[in-house]
Amino acid sequence: MDNSTQKRFEPIFQKIEKNMADGDFYAAQQLYKTLFFRLSKKKDVKGSTQLLVKGACDMMNHSQFNNGVELALILIEHFTNNQVEVNDESIDRILEIYACFPKLSPFKKEETPDPMYRRFIKTAINWSSLPSNNNQGDPRLHDAFASAYRSSGNYAIAEQHYLRGNSPKEFAEMLIDQAKNGEDQLDLIVAKTVFQYLCLSNLKDANILFSTVRQLDNEKILSNSQLIAYLNYLLQTLEYQDAYPLAKILQEKYKSFKVDEENNALFDKYIVMIHKIYFNVDNSQKGFGALFGSLLNGFLK
Repeated sequence: MDNSTQKRFEPIFQKIEKNMADGDFYAAQQLYKTLFFRLSKKKDVKGSTQLLVKGACDMMNHSQFNNGVELALILIEHFTNNQVEVNDESIDRILEIYACFPKLSPFKKEETPDPMYRRFIKTAINWSSLPSNNNQGDPRLHDAFASAYRSSGNYAIAEQHYLRGNSPKEFAEMLIDQAKNGEDQLDLIVAKTVFQYLCLSNLKDANILFSTVRQLDNEKILSNSQLIAYLNYLLQTLEYQDAYPLAKILQEKYKSFKVDEENNALFDKYIVMIHKIYFNVDNSQKGFGALFGSLLNGFLK
């Protein structure tokens, strides 16, 4: 917070500090809210933003998670109401608060994710969703969320954020970890991820991830996989808009070594979607729309 704002409201900040020291966090939060509304009425967007960032982090640093998230959500609402541009500066403020969040506990399948944590993530992503990021949310936010979930061992949610972030190499490292933990065969994990990248029209990161995971495959697990060989040729084929006949040949070749019933059905739908996106060929199958909707929105549920 800049010195002018700090000095102007020094008596209120002293009251906040005293309430914090006395453990009266509700009173401290109310003072932050009161001061925020005073600054907002004066259209002091910068000052009110700095105040909420400070307040949210103060609460987090005193282990008052819900109070901190509440102030963070007010900040995002403040951005929305004042039409604050989604840019490096505004994203930095969101990430500054997120850096104060407590680390996620080690993932346990039977546990329900903290609703306030998920609410903050969903709200931040919705606010930052623009046509430039396919209305999927800012990639920097996704990278931060993906890293946190990966560290906790919650690979399923981390995966959905990595797909919308800018860190395919870090994503590739996580896929190796997943396979080592016995979640699935490495080639199946890689294939699913590459297909999902392609269905999100992200050929660039699909190539980076595919190349990186093969480099990280020290045990050469992927070298004998027909599925990986298919993906290798497919990625090259998608570089050319007039290569649909070759893509169809590859698809027929893929049919000769399909894996298992569940993945076969899913991968077939991915391939149809990919052909539609890259070659404008519509061989729609039942469930195509549902699959696409799931890719776009499932991780925010």
